[in-house]
Amino acid sequence: SQLRTLGLSVVRDLLQHPFVEIQEFGARILLNHQTNPADLPSGLIDLLMTSPHQSIRAIGIQIFGNLPDATLLNQYSLLLTLATHELPEIRNAIRPAIRRLATNHPDFAARFISELIRILTQPEAQEGIHASIVLQLKEDLPEWMNAVTKDTALQMLKAKSSATQELAGHIISANCNNWANEFETFEIVKLADNEILSVREAAREIFLHNLNRLRGNEQEMLATVKLVECKWDDTREFGFRVFGTFFTDADLTPSILVNLCDSVRQDVRKFGRDMVTRYFKESY
Repeated sequence: SQLRTLGLSVVRDLLQHPFVEIQEFGARILLNHQTNPADLPSGLIDLLMTSPHQSIRAIGIQIFGNLPDATLLNQYSLLLTLATHELPEIRNAIRPAIRRLATNHPDFAARFISELIRILTQPEAQEGIHASIVLQLKEDLPEWMNAVTKDTALQMLKAKSSATQELAGHIISANCNNWANEFETFEIVKLADNEILSVREAAREIFLHNLNRLRGNEQEMLATVKLVECKWDDTREFGFRVFGTFFTDADLTPSILVNLCDSVRQDVRKFGRDMVTRYFKESY
């Protein structure tokens, strides 16, 4: 705090020193300086942002992010480049500015979110970038998931990045009330067998929204049997709970019971025998 009023000519001398530690010291003084970033001498922020040393570049980006909103909004391409930079220090340094702009300017937020999602559906340029973008979307940007289309969410599920797939699961869950009836039962079961937990959780939520469609419909119920044969314990446990709680003897026809008992999984066969004991009628 004692250096907030240090002469800018002295700060520039520090920034031009041959030792990187002293350059960084000068950059940190500038970051906390009383001079408004918009009033700094021309080229000073650029000098920091183009430094060969990433620690100094990160400080320069922090100072750049403190410029007025109007100035930053005219630097959209640079903001996007920094937010998706290969170096995590650069991505993290610009996050506060992105958060502020997105909060204050809905049009900027919508455009920026769209660009980030487009990047998530493409091959990852550098490991860690997709995870960083997902973190920005979840923590820095205002409510946006309800604006994503179902097709975009399913496209994100096909991405190689597990971070992108995880985000897709959260998006599907956020839109469950609107999209639930659009999924076929076999599609729900497939989602419930996904390796990403958020996707499986979204599938289970969708499934519960469609119970009325399944009841009394033997074809739908036969597709539902696959739920208890998924490879994930949490989904199988959910399937057992669904069959044991939400369906009655009117739904669990002989074909359904036979399918349960004919499963390749021992735990499912045992569950099928229990269901037979519970629901089997002499007329069957």
